[in-house]
Parts: sequence; structure tokens; C-alpha cells
Amino acid sequence: MPRPNALLRLPLPSVLLLGLLALLLWGACNNSNDAPDCCGERVVRVDSLAAPFPGAPPRLYLTIGLRNDDADQAKVESMYGILIFRGQFWNDLNEGQRQYLTIPPKRERLVSMALPLTDSLACDPALLRPLQQALAKGTAGDSTLVLQLGVNVELRTENGYLQDSGQEFPLPAMRAPARPAQAAAAY
Repeated sequence: MPRPNALLRLPLPSVLLLGLLALLLWGACNNSNDAPDCCGERVVRVDSLAAPFPGAPPRLYLTIGLRNDDADQAKVESMYGILIFRGQFWNDLNEGQRQYLTIPPKRERLVSMALPLTDSLACDPALLRPLQQALAKGTAGDSTLVLQLGVNVELRTENGYLQDSGQEFPLPAMRAPARPAQAAAAY
């Protein structure tokens, strides 16, 4: 009985490898729902850590840069951040912020973000003081201080939706509070 073709003469590992390669190529050619790598985010600055009233947990105020490299405008579906310090999450995953904000084509837009810190950590003076000291130095001064930032963007209809699962970003040193005019004049 003659053998039907030369493929059957190949060893099993070679046949499996060829099959895997064919599946990968087929998947790469037929995946039309992927959004292009057109957007990016960065932490521009840490503005302040302040409580809305005495005894309340403070909020961390940040300025985030959202970049759109695409030729069409992008729309932020949601944006969230989690402050991580010494292996602990300092805020809950709060509601998405800056929803439906548009980012112009080929531009970066600076937006503010406020993260309310959790009562259990932020109201403990023994824990809050080290956080304040770390924020003053930024991630360069304390490598355990990072921000996990996620931004979900809606792109033009033919490209769909870009979901960001969240990346960890280093934090720059917190801006020094502005000195009152009288104190600045004294120097």
C-alpha cells in the first residue's frame, strides 16, 4: 500500500510544530479586533496629599498625561489608579474617573486625578508619616512607592476599543507647597 504523501513521513514533533506555526499565522492574519498601539499614559506630577476636612482620610492629587498618537480623537471610557506603598494598596479601586474625556489626535492631554486613601491606612499616623516622606522623595527615593494606572480608551469605530489592564508607574517627587508671598520676599 503506497503512502499518501510525504507529510506522514515527518516525525510527530515536526508535524506538531508545523501545525502550531500554521495556527499562529492564521490567528495573526484573522485578528481584526485588536486596537493599534496608539495611546499612552504617564504620571506627570504628584500635586499634593490633602484631607478635605480635619480627621478625614487624605486624597492624593495627581496630574496624568494621556497621549493619543492616532490620527483621530480618542475618548476615555474610564481611568483608575491604585497607590501601592510597601506592598499595600492605599486606596480602593474607585469608580472610573474622567469618563468620556476626549484626547485630540496626535496630542497629549494633561488631566487631574484624585485618589481617596483608605481609612484603615491613611488615618493611622504611624503609617501616614512614612507615606508622606516617601511621596516627598518619589519612587526614586523609595522604590516601594508606585501607582498602578489603567486607562480604557474608545477609538474610532473601525479600530474598536483599547483596554488597559493597568501598569505600574514610578511617581515623581511631590511638588513642594507654594511658599506664601511674604515668606518668599524674605529670602
